[in-house]
Amino acid sequence: MFQKFLVAILAAAVACAAFLGASMAASPGDPDLPSWVPAAALAKTSVSQHDQIAINNLIPSQEAGRLGISPGSFNNARVLTDTELGSLYIIPGRSGLCLALSSRAVSCTSIGSTKSSGKVLAALLVANDSGQLVGGGLLDRDNRSVAIDRKDGSRVSATDTPGGFMVGSGAGLHTGDAVRVEAN
Repeated sequence: MFQKFLVAILAAAVACAAFLGASMAASPGDPDLPSWVPAAALAKTSVSQHDQIAINNLIPSQEAGRLGISPGSFNNARVLTDTELGSLYIIPGRSGLCLALSSRAVSCTSIGSTKSSGKVLAALLVANDSGQLVGGGLLDRDNRSVAIDRKDGSRVSATDTPGGFMVGSGAGLHTGDAVRVEAN
């Protein structure tokens, strides 16, 4: 009798574990990056519940609807780069994506299912406590050099990352400096 009870308990535990594992995995219906976006090759990451809520609250609801950003989008999120302000996440939607710098700021844009003519798909630069800009951006292909034009006409080079670029505080950009991000 005890053995039957133990087998039933173990079977229930295995079934619960299988259900939890399947529910935590990305569903085939969850929004994801188009295959032509180089960052689609980056490993998918788990975004903390705290950051999911914060990022979701930063995306205006009409923008989320237009781009197809849903709770399932976080199942296919990727880290484009890590900055001194936290991870720069890519949150895919059905017709666009958002870059999110942890729970500080987001930048969203629409993208198509076929290759874009734009070189910089999205960029997000945020001021740190010292007023220096940090962040990064998503590119349409790897091996592009990225420069940021300042108002005074000078240029700052960004650091290449797989699928995009990053800007650290060492670049010397400050609030009000950046005018245009350009990829060659």
